[in-house]
Formats: sequence, structure tokens, C-alpha cells
Amino acid sequence: MKKHKGLGRGLESFFKETFVSEGFSNSDSDSESIIQCPIESLVPGKYQPRTIIDQDALEELATSIRAYGLMNPIVVRPREGSCYEIIAGERRWRASKLAGMGTVPIVVRDVPDSVVLPLAIIENVQRESLTPIDQARAIKRLLDEFGMTHQQVSDSIGRSRTAVTNLLRLLSLHPGAIQLLQDGCFDVGHARALLALPSEDQFEVARHIIDKNLSVRQAEAVVRNIVNGSTNNRNKFGIMSDERGKMSADAHHLQERLSDLLCAAVSVQCLTNGSFRLTIQYDNLDQLDDFLTRVSCLDTNKVTDRY
Repeated sequence: MKKHKGLGRGLESFFKETFVSEGFSNSDSDSESIIQCPIESLVPGKYQPRTIIDQDALEELATSIRAYGLMNPIVVRPREGSCYEIIAGERRWRASKLAGMGTVPIVVRDVPDSVVLPLAIIENVQRESLTPIDQARAIKRLLDEFGMTHQQVSDSIGRSRTAVTNLLRLLSLHPGAIQLLQDGCFDVGHARALLALPSEDQFEVARHIIDKNLSVRQAEAVVRNIVNGSTNNRNKFGIMSDERGKMSADAHHLQERLSDLLCAAVSVQCLTNGSFRLTIQYDNLDQLDDFLTRVSCLDTNKVTDRY
């Protein structure tokens, strides 16, 4: 699994500046201690960046807590009444509830909002437990609500500025495509390919990628076909159609079969004289060599068979 680098100096200085400006000092942390708190007295943090929780992983953690207890305390801050808001450790809190724990160990810190969100994001992002969209939304909140710079965000979460920028770009996708990515229907690589398309095309092409189970490279080829192809007789997937804008069912069926068999972007153009023009796109000689190998092994019945 890819590991991100640890917290940079930017986060340390950012937190130090924040605590000093808010009147906190290192001596405040010296007096903090772990206490047992009724589990029902804790409430989720309002800045929790995670919107999707893996239920299976939560059950596994609950099983571990039943057997060994909760090893690490949950970090909280006081709220009105006798409640505490979770700063870090919401997943452990939820698992403890599943495990039937009556109390959990907590550490109470009186910290301002300007520190809570970075803490929540860093805890999750560094453990790679957020979806790409949740990461992007959390980063945007750091920029918009707390005035952090791209460099401060980069240092805080242990990612390059390029990675931060690429995550933020995902938020410019069509809302439907964003939801598909959030649901895990395709990968970030597919989503990045879609960014080259107009927003109104992204959702339809995303559905095509999912329906055809395309790899990232195949998705990139489809997008290139759309971006670079003629707009007169080409549909949204870069597939050539006849002059009436409709492709015959046979031609469309053959095109899909060939695309599946050859693992390539295939287009069939219906010409005015009734003939067809077949175009197969490969990006380099290695792919072309693989294509020739596939052709030599093809069973023609598989191509023409109509189920």
C-alpha cells in the first residue's frame, strides 16, 4: 500500500501559530489526562470529513475492541452540558458502540474550530480512509473556511501540491460522475480522464465506462476519440454514425463485440454507399503488436455470433 510522508513542518508551525494566537500554550497539554467517559456522552464532530464508513471494517474493529478493549483514547472537546464533541477517533467510537462498550477512554482538549478540521482531515487522509471526493471536499474546506494556502494543506496532509490540485479538480466533475466515483463505481484514473470532457458529457461517458468495464487506458482512449474526433457524425463515445445520426443495430453490435475482443477503442462508420469503415485505435507499437497477436488467435464465430 502506498504510504504518504509524515506531517511536514508546515502543519507544526500552523498549529503552533494557531494555539499561540488563541491563547493556548504547551503547558495546557501537560495537564491533560485520559479519563473514562460514558459512550453516549460523545457526539460526532461537526467537521468530520468522512461521509462513507466501511461497515465490514467497522465490524472487524468492534471484534478487536471486544477482545482487547480500546487501546487509544478518543480525542474530544467539551460541548454544552455534559457532552463532548469528537475531534479524532469517531471510527473507534462507532466500533466501541457496536462492541457494546459502556464507557470509552477520552482525552479532553479545549481547541478552536480552526484546529479541529485540520486534525480530523489529517487523521483520515493519512490513513487513506477517505474517498477521493471526501478528501477533495475536506481540502476545499481548509482553503475556504480556514484560509490555509495550498502549500500549508500540502504540508499538513503529507501530499504534494500537485496531488492536492488534482484532488480539487475532481470537484469540477458533473454531479452524477462525482456520485459514481463516491460510490466506488470507477477509479480516480477514470475520473481524471473525464475532466477533459465538457460537463454535460461526463456523466454519460462515465456510465459507458462502467457498463463496458473499461480500464483507465481504455477510458482515456474513448475520451481522446471524443475530444479529437469530428463532431458532425460522431456520438458522445466517439462512435461514427450514418448521415441520419443513427447507427444500424448490426453495426453497433459488431462494434461492441470487436471492442471487447480487441480491448481497444473501435469505431464503425456507416458510409453512404452502404459499406462500412472500421477504425481501431492503438496508442503505441506494443499495443499494435498485442492486437496482431489477438487477431491471429480470433475465432471468427465469436465476432459474428449474435448471442
